[in-house]
Amino acid sequence: MSCIAEWADVDPFDLMENTFGGSGYDIACAKAKGPILYYTDEESINSDPADFDPSFSENLYFIYLGKKQNSRDQIELYSNKKVRKSQIDEISQITRSFCEASSLKCFNELIEDHESLISEILGIAPLKQETFGDYWGSIKSLGAWGGDFILATSDQSREETKSYFNQKGFEVFFGYEELKLSESEVIHSNS
Repeated sequence: MSCIAEWADVDPFDLMENTFGGSGYDIACAKAKGPILYYTDEESINSDPADFDPSFSENLYFIYLGKKQNSRDQIELYSNKKVRKSQIDEISQITRSFCEASSLKCFNELIEDHESLISEILGIAPLKQETFGDYWGSIKSLGAWGGDFILATSDQSREETKSYFNQKGFEVFFGYEELKLSESEVIHSNS
C-alpha cells in the first residue's frame, strides 16, 4: 500500500482509508527508519521513533507461522468489539513499557500482560495457550492476531529454540539481531 501510494503520488493513509481500512500501522512501518510507537486518535495519526534496543536482544526470535490472516476479517473482528478506554490506555502503557524493559523476565511479563488483555478484548485464546503450551518462553502474536509472525523469547540456546519451532513445523526462524538494520543499511535502503 505504501509503495503504491508513493508510485501514484497520493497519501498512503488516504489510500488505506479508501480501500482496506485499518489503523495504518503497516504504512507507518513501511517507511520507518527504525522501531516506532504508533497511535491514532480521532484527529490524527502519530508515529514516533521508539528507543528499543534491549540488552537481551539475543533472546528474541521471530517465527513465521505460514498462515496469513485476512486483514479485513481481523479489522472487522476488532471493530465489532466494545473496547473500553481503560483497555486502550493499558495496552498503550504496556507498549511503552516494552521499550523500557530492563530484563528478559520483565519483557516476558509484559508480553503475558499484553496477550492476556488482547485475548480478553477479542475473545480468543492467546496463541501460546492454543499452539505452544509446552514452550518455555513467552510468545507474542504479531500482525493480524494469530497469523503472519510471532515474537518468541527464550533463555535457552538459539539451537534449542530453533529446534523447538522446527519440530512444530515452523522452519522460518530469525533472531532479532539478524533483522535489525544498521543505520547505514536503513539510509541505503531508503535511497
